[in-house]
Amino acid sequence: MVFKWAQAIGGPPPPKPSDKVIDEYSSMVTAACCALVLICTLLGNLASRFNTDYWFHNDSALAILIGFVASLPFCGESYTKIHDEFDTIFFLYLVPPILFEAGFALNRKDFFKNISAIITLAVVGTIVASMVLGISLFLLAKYDIIDGVSGENPKEALMFGSMMSATDPIATLAVLGSLDVEPQLYSLVFGESVINDAIAVVLFQTFANLPDGEDFALTPEEGFKAVKNFLIVGFGSVFLGMIFGIASALLSKHVVSHRHAHAEVTIVLTIAYLSFIVADVLDVSGLMSIFFCGVLMSHYTKHNLSHDGRETMHNVARTLAYISETFVFVYFGFTILPTVYSDCHPKATKEDDTKFDLNWPFIGWSLLLCLISRAVNIFPLSMMLNLCKTKSHQQESKISYKSMTMIWFSGLRGAIAFALALTVKGPNRHFIIPCVVIIILFTNVFLGQLTAPMLRLLKVPLFVNREREVAKGAVFNRLDSIGGSFSLTHANIGSESIFSLDHRGHRSKWHRMWRRVEERFVKPYLGGRVRDDIGSHTGGGPPRPPGSLAPPDPTNPHDVLRHALLTVREEEERERRMSTESGEILADINGEGGGAAGAAGG
Repeated sequence: MVFKWAQAIGGPPPPKPSDKVIDEYSSMVTAACCALVLICTLLGNLASRFNTDYWFHNDSALAILIGFVASLPFCGESYTKIHDEFDTIFFLYLVPPILFEAGFALNRKDFFKNISAIITLAVVGTIVASMVLGISLFLLAKYDIIDGVSGENPKEALMFGSMMSATDPIATLAVLGSLDVEPQLYSLVFGESVINDAIAVVLFQTFANLPDGEDFALTPEEGFKAVKNFLIVGFGSVFLGMIFGIASALLSKHVVSHRHAHAEVTIVLTIAYLSFIVADVLDVSGLMSIFFCGVLMSHYTKHNLSHDGRETMHNVARTLAYISETFVFVYFGFTILPTVYSDCHPKATKEDDTKFDLNWPFIGWSLLLCLISRAVNIFPLSMMLNLCKTKSHQQESKISYKSMTMIWFSGLRGAIAFALALTVKGPNRHFIIPCVVIIILFTNVFLGQLTAPMLRLLKVPLFVNREREVAKGAVFNRLDSIGGSFSLTHANIGSESIFSLDHRGHRSKWHRMWRRVEERFVKPYLGGRVRDDIGSHTGGGPPRPPGSLAPPDPTNPHDVLRHALLTVREEEERERRMSTESGEILADINGEGGGAAGAAGG
């Protein structure tokens, strides 16, 4: 039975249709996919127990390996061609959960604190990297150095450059999160990779609409049209995602009953998916639309849901994203052998796009230029951003050279590049797809596994947020002493609030103005976390005198939490003040002792 399951993936579907409601072939394919995802999850959970500060298991590499192993019994047997429908399945069903979860689980504070750097690296940087890679390959092909792309028309090379500029640093982000690096570094890598994927897809579609033919000439009118389409798609996608996010906030605030968590989750997920579908129908980017829809849902809609609804929403979104990511990399692993080793697919022909050739000069130059184009993107733009930070409060937010190097190093290629490669049509398709497969393998398996050693080599600060865990423990202890039933969410909010007291960043005039407008005019209609007077003493005002807190109302969880946070803050201030006074007393004693000794010696 196991062999038949695997054969269903590798072999062609049965020629005769079945009278059953669910035919045997579809059942076996589904069972095989579920079994492979289950194996990936079990092995990944087992491998995580052996993680160290120098070695971390790589979920994406593990999924690729399992898919590759599953394909081994069929080397030399009949393979189906790489499914033409996979790009549709990928973009329609697998990518939306990944992008939505990225937006819904986004750390908005760190993301928007570095929004200018993220947008610059993701938008301008992706354009620069795509152009550098595409034009360089075109010139190499034009002078007969490589054969992988056309040397007569730059369209194919630019499409290749845009697809290879889509990064997917799943392995890197897992290591950065586990080693608890600086929030700025993590948010830059994460934010740049998410928006970069959507920009790369838009660029790919833009280049695909360029004229064909050997007499290629980009007129000013065509260039203006391409730029206009790019801007319309970009801003239109963001606007559409915001519209659906606002609609979900209004519904969850004024219509949805909080008694049924399953109804809340269903409404949120369907509205998010509709933002993706409608964007695709309107010819804008569904990836950007559903991401920003998730961001607005996290900011407003999430706080309108019941406690059970919020917890369920987080778990469902993460589960769907994990299954999608795992399935994509398993499928990628399964297609490696028929793609890079033609003897495993003896019936393949170039006429039906199932036979592929390994062009090592093309692969080598492409890999080298991928690294160079990303360096040309990351380092100059980061330095330019640092030069623009001239005010004193902006000095701490400058991007260090260590962070620049890690951002450059995290440019792993993944699912987006693979899916876009499958959509390429043309005489060089049999060169392009194997090249993309090899680069994805190299970056995920080799560079992804070297993330932890690279952090150690660069001496990047690790475990910088342990103070948050200390604050969280203090909140738990205070809540236990007061009494009541509280969730982990309360403790997380409390610890973040305490931590922000001593690590708050400078807020611009426009930010402060927007917060006042939002609290007064937006949140009463859309919902969201209302900021009470917990933060009224975090903006530089005088602290409360000890013992001035009124006892909390035990029936009001927010009042109890507020009292716990302020009490913990008072205790921290008291300990800090006692430590300072003790140091001053010791300094005075040492000074007097030194003076007496000096007098005696004299």
